[in-house]
Amino acid sequence: QQFIAIKEMSNDEKYQNMILKDVSMNYLYVSHPIFVNLYNKVVGLTGTIGNKYNKKILADHYNLITQKVPRNKPNHRIELPFIICKNIEERNQLIVDNIIGFHEKENPILVIFQDLTEIYDVHVKLQQKGIKNINVFEGKNQDFKPDFIAGLKGSISLGMNVCGRGTDIKSSQLPFHVIISYYTSNSRVIHQAFGRTARQGHKGSYRIICLVDQYYSDSNKYDDSLTKTIM
Repeated sequence: QQFIAIKEMSNDEKYQNMILKDVSMNYLYVSHPIFVNLYNKVVGLTGTIGNKYNKKILADHYNLITQKVPRNKPNHRIELPFIICKNIEERNQLIVDNIIGFHEKENPILVIFQDLTEIYDVHVKLQQKGIKNINVFEGKNQDFKPDFIAGLKGSISLGMNVCGRGTDIKSSQLPFHVIISYYTSNSRVIHQAFGRTARQGHKGSYRIICLVDQYYSDSNKYDDSLTKTIM
């Protein structure tokens, strides 16, 4: 909790006057700077280190430097242009259109949502288009995971953020396409979603289709390292 508080203070001016509580048994000690600094050597590995603010926190509070490890295999991930929509209806319809376009080529597709009700809306629209076999990963059934299903040839999968982190989706020979239905200034969350495709040297693509209010929200600071092209 203290780590999160320090992070928010560094990222946003409105949290500059945040008061940190004293250490208590409620805190996760393993991530506390005092605990980490008890070790002579500390090493960590992550695929989503975050932006310059996250690196600064590691340097200032944990005395840790960050280094980039070269990829084991080439990155064949293709970034498609942003699509920014005026409202939910327009966004969901564009998501459906994108799904159908890739599905006609038999590419496996994963769409990641923030809200469960949005999944059901897109699910209904796809069924109205005659698509019946749709996987829905809502995080309620721990035995039903996207790892071995979402990457199958012609597979269409709709899921929550549970699909965007900690999943190792085994894709077919065809490129795996990922659609993210929202935008957040937290680059780690976005990059974790991007990382579901084109793993281990495979081919794949991704695209963000989000609401204009999300993209230009005052609470979201645009991270120019996240993307270079907006449509």
